[in-house]
Amino acid sequence: SFISALGRGGMMVFIPVFAPLIAISPTEVGIVLSANTFLMALLQVPMGRITDAGDKVVLIVVGSAITALSVAAIPLSGSFLPLLVITSFAGIGGAIQQPAIMALTVDAGRTIGMGTSMGAYNTVFGIGMIIAPLMGGVFMDYIGIDAVFYVGGAISLLGTVIFAVMMQRSARTAAGSSGQE
Repeated sequence: SFISALGRGGMMVFIPVFAPLIAISPTEVGIVLSANTFLMALLQVPMGRITDAGDKVVLIVVGSAITALSVAAIPLSGSFLPLLVITSFAGIGGAIQQPAIMALTVDAGRTIGMGTSMGAYNTVFGIGMIIAPLMGGVFMDYIGIDAVFYVGGAISLLGTVIFAVMMQRSARTAAGSSGQE
């Protein structure tokens, strides 16, 4: 959720700053950001059904990787249509990961309490949304606007890999302790 928030927060804040550099109008910025959110909204129920039947961790990793690579590709867009396609893929990635993240949050809630689990999720997401604009601003000031997206995508991808490794180890540990009776 933190990694998801970093990518989303950076994209939503810095695309409007980036857009004039590739001659995109404010209306086109609105279209780009709305298309991203529209695709997330449109696809979350079908992806939720897939989450219920599938591997939540795989869906989180796939969706997060798509989003991370999309964020990193933003500086390569060069004009409206490629940027629209790139951010649409970010929306699709978000739609893949978000239901699975929420399902894991609910699973954790069965053990630690739903309110605690949801509170933890929202806290982690909020921290990511706070850090993304601050971190992005520093990268923009010292390196340039492209660095915001390259670094944001790289951090998101690294976080995705760390998540996958941690979940794989957790599954192995759980399997090992369930076999010892």
